[in-house]
Amino acid sequence: MFHVGVVTILLGGLGATTASSAFAAPGGLSPEAGPAAGGTVVQIPEPSTAKTRIALTEVSAGTEFVLGLGSDGNMYAWGTNLRWQFGNGTDKESAVPVYVPTPAGVKFTKIGAGSSSGVALGSDGKTYQWGNKHFAGGPGSSPVPEAVNTPVGVTFTDVSSRGSFALAQGSDGNTYAWGTESNGELGIGTDIVEGNGPGVTTVSPTK
Repeated sequence: MFHVGVVTILLGGLGATTASSAFAAPGGLSPEAGPAAGGTVVQIPEPSTAKTRIALTEVSAGTEFVLGLGSDGNMYAWGTNLRWQFGNGTDKESAVPVYVPTPAGVKFTKIGAGSSSGVALGSDGKTYQWGNKHFAGGPGSSPVPEAVNTPVGVTFTDVSSRGSFALAQGSDGNTYAWGTESNGELGIGTDIVEGNGPGVTTVSPTK
């Protein structure tokens, strides 16, 4: 086992973390038993190349899959991949971190894992999304990262995904949301929003 050296950990669906920099996956006698249930803390192997080990600087856990950013600037994924959660063009799952190609000339600087999709900020200023087609407001079902339509003149500076929706912070100071809303997740005053069009919506709290 290798020490991971994770800087940022974000949880979506199934997963748990310890207070240290190691990522704690379910372990022990029961596949669902993490440390709190008497299971064991599992330190995941770092992604590896032929010459060196790569530290993970950020990880985000979706439902039964995880996305990670490496210190080499590349993205890695592991877990289930039946709905193209990895974004690597296949539906093959992996029990260890595998390399995920990004759009040509683009490095991801921030990642977010939903229930069966992923979202990321690119070094080109664009926001990308992939995976489950039910993630409304994005490019639709895609096995590889595709650009999300964002408001004219606005660049997203931070992004996070949970379930089938995403939130982003805009360069204009506004917070934006898109996706499927069944329990008010988007914060826009409705309870059901679906579709695959450019559905990025401004979230505006009021007193």
